[in-house]
Amino acid sequence: MIDDFSPGEFTLLIAGAVIILPKHASNIGHRSSVIGHRFISLISQPGSYINKFFISYMINITFPDGAVRQYEAGSSALDIAKSISEGLARKLLAARVNKEVWDLTRPIKTDATLQLLTWDDIDGKKTFWHSSAHLMAEAVEAIFPGVKFWVGPATENPQGFYYDMDLGDRKISEEDLAALEKKMNELAKTNSPYVRKELSKAEAVQYFTEKNDEYKLDLLSGLADGEISFYTQEILPISVAGLIFPTQV
Repeated sequence: MIDDFSPGEFTLLIAGAVIILPKHASNIGHRSSVIGHRFISLISQPGSYINKFFISYMINITFPDGAVRQYEAGSSALDIAKSISEGLARKLLAARVNKEVWDLTRPIKTDATLQLLTWDDIDGKKTFWHSSAHLMAEAVEAIFPGVKFWVGPATENPQGFYYDMDLGDRKISEEDLAALEKKMNELAKTNSPYVRKELSKAEAVQYFTEKNDEYKLDLLSGLADGEISFYTQEILPISVAGLIFPTQV
């Protein structure tokens, strides 16, 4: 059932969409008139099913130079960059949306200011380094199953990244470091995308409680609902509340 139409009403296929007409309309002309009136009425209702399905909302994106362009709501920074230049899109590492740094594939649903970030921008570098830390974490997880992670931030002095982790009673040797470097190269070549997923705090706590990961639970204790997102790559939930470079760029 679509909005106030009943299941017994006559249906007509128009441009790939099923349009429902009242049976009391005695001829197709009358029916077309009826559906035209009712369809226009429905799409003008913001909360209606047909409005949500058929209407593509446009949002205003304001660039650093003051230029304003319109894009479909839900477009990502990567989509916007590709509409400007494929070469530009390949250089991007992150985006600043309304003064907040976002990953490139996160949908932008409302009017916003947008700055596209590359290696020339410090926040672009930080995103790359943070992503590298999590690539390292995935390699460590593969070689040392059961390892527990705390934080893996980018650093400015010295520039780069690190990851706090608990290997239990195991220690990393020089041979392990070589194996980790090799594994990181293997993982990087797969170009597996980082996938962002927002979770409620209760869901996140349940997940890490089941993993018996007291370090991530400690991080979660300082976060509120609405501040928690997972970035995952293959088998490992790699970030609770950080920003990751989407490797499919």
